[in-house]
Amino acid sequence: MEISEAKTPEPIPTRPSTVHRAVGVSVSVALLLGGHLLAFKASYSEAPLDLNLHSNETESTSLAPNANASGRCKLLPGVPDVTLLMAPSLNTTESRHIYDIFLKNTKQRISASVNDVLDVDTVHQGRFLYPDSSRQSQGVFATVISWHGQADRLLNDFWYLPPRGANDLQSCHLELREPVLLFRGWTFPSFQYGHLLHDLLPMLVWMASRYPKTKLIVVLDEEEKIRRFLQWFNMDLFHRAIFIPEETTVCAETIHAVVPKMASCNHPISLRILQPNKHLRQQIAKFLPTYPANRVVYQTRLGTAHHGRLVSESHSKEIVNVTKEVLQRHGFPEEIMIFTGKFNGETASFQDQYRIFNSAFLVLGPHGTGLSNILWMRCDIPVAVIEFFCSVHALHVRGCKRQGQVRQGSVWSHTGGCAWAKYFLVPVKDVKDVDGSSSEMSDFMLVDLEALSMALSQALLHVAGRKQWPWLTSIS
Repeated sequence: MEISEAKTPEPIPTRPSTVHRAVGVSVSVALLLGGHLLAFKASYSEAPLDLNLHSNETESTSLAPNANASGRCKLLPGVPDVTLLMAPSLNTTESRHIYDIFLKNTKQRISASVNDVLDVDTVHQGRFLYPDSSRQSQGVFATVISWHGQADRLLNDFWYLPPRGANDLQSCHLELREPVLLFRGWTFPSFQYGHLLHDLLPMLVWMASRYPKTKLIVVLDEEEKIRRFLQWFNMDLFHRAIFIPEETTVCAETIHAVVPKMASCNHPISLRILQPNKHLRQQIAKFLPTYPANRVVYQTRLGTAHHGRLVSESHSKEIVNVTKEVLQRHGFPEEIMIFTGKFNGETASFQDQYRIFNSAFLVLGPHGTGLSNILWMRCDIPVAVIEFFCSVHALHVRGCKRQGQVRQGSVWSHTGGCAWAKYFLVPVKDVKDVDGSSSEMSDFMLVDLEALSMALSQALLHVAGRKQWPWLTSIS
């Protein structure tokens, strides 16, 4: 199935606007689950948000940055709602219980502030290196570090390690006289676009705003894709970055080391929180262009991903047909762009992916790296996302099971609640539920098409600005 060729949109010319500062944000989550409404509420204070990444228009990014509709990001307050819709056959007590746990745990994590989970320790005459991530298939987060003086809380089993042997950190490959900020992010043997957007970029931009005169240390992957990404994303941030290959000893006079405040914050997932993600989306809107939101993007995985959760070509056609039928019913154009990671026959560039997703008012697709591009969707108008979500009925789908239990990963969770979009989850199920095949694992899955139709209707009504949908029948 090929990408439908759509005309590349031109950016919308607009004027710059004032940076907004948010304080005392209310956090709430409401869930429509088979006709049952579950609600959670909390509150916290948010620090002033302001990052001056004003790109030079003559040299900045290949997207010719302009002041667009941003600064006016209409971010949803608190932890935005997420709605799970299920057909009666999947709406079981077990399904609701598992999802209830997922939602409660996610809400508790993403509502934390940066000050709740992180601190910064300053050390002098320090040395550090990034261990080789190729030795760890699940990626690494640690940095080997030493310094003069005492700051023992820096050392822990996950973030910062003492020298691994007598030869570690003995010879300086690079000496830095200016202060540097040290935050590794979640590093994998190869460049991981999704983890860059979820686990590095929000904190990198957040810390850049807090330390405006400090250089930022960034791990350099073998293909140097992180360098190219930041050069595209924002030249000011790019010029502040110092790219360090793994196993390179750096000696610095002053190191501001980002550290976890508690043991529960040791894992990178604990940093996927609302505050820096909202901040990141606000900043993106200031220096990247805005395009007319005139399309639906179906992001799919047609046998190219290595983690399962694939959608067959025949089932993708069913998904597209259901989507077209609902679009027609609501009076929307039936154009659907099918995105598989390629554009015009080539691997989509960072710029291509930004343009495609920034020009979408609705994105749907399975959980995975490709769906991470919802970060680029517009934040000044109503937009919506529908994610195909692993359920207890998908335990034979590779990528939906971990340690014998359903793995309920969601980009809604990864983006700290995706405060710029109305979010829907639609469950998937085993292929064997239909064809009666064996209990062996499969790379492929089936989407609950009945729930998808309902999610599409609610998403389109949100996009159209309508508040009620009396003709919809809730699933019981």
